[in-house]
Amino acid sequence: MFPLTLRYFLLLLFLSAVAIAQEPASRITSISPSSGPDGTRIEILGTGLSNVRGVRVGTTPALYRVNSPSSITALVPMHASSAPVSVVTSAGRVQSAQEFRVQNDPRIPWEVRYKTGYVNIIPRPQNFNIALLWGIAIADPRVRGYESAKIEIASTVLSCRIDQRDVILNRDIGAVRGGLYVRDPWFAGNSHETARYTGGVG
Repeated sequence: MFPLTLRYFLLLLFLSAVAIAQEPASRITSISPSSGPDGTRIEILGTGLSNVRGVRVGTTPALYRVNSPSSITALVPMHASSAPVSVVTSAGRVQSAQEFRVQNDPRIPWEVRYKTGYVNIIPRPQNFNIALLWGIAIADPRVRGYESAKIEIASTVLSCRIDQRDVILNRDIGAVRGGLYVRDPWFAGNSHETARYTGGVG
């Protein structure tokens, strides 16, 4: 007959073996969408996607959020190349059968961080309580007369819907911020021509 301590030890080993056997193997079953520009939000579906240590598009690390053991959301990183999506877990690395095709608009400068609109998937920092609307307008020098292009913005409003209720996060009526920035290098030294507000909006 086994001593009491040894019996508990054997029972613990048995339970650990059962837990390991029940944990599904990591596997990516699909990614959606399968193409898009930098900044595209990808939904990664599969099994055993827990204890995630990293997500990559090809060899480029991506920002990600684990939704459940079967779902991960990731953003296509800047300067990624078309390649399969891989997830690194405590058990190793798994890769999607299909590749994500990076399709950037050639008119958008290479150094622009993300080339599509997106919502940051990283949780907000502690005590963070402000939100600003950010956008970029780019003139295409291949279009005749681009030097005289003019952008007019009357106002901007940033809102979100919480519990079936619209909440205003930022309203810039009469106080739109912005300017014409140096193109190369991108936003060099914050050098820019200040935007002018002409009024007339209430």
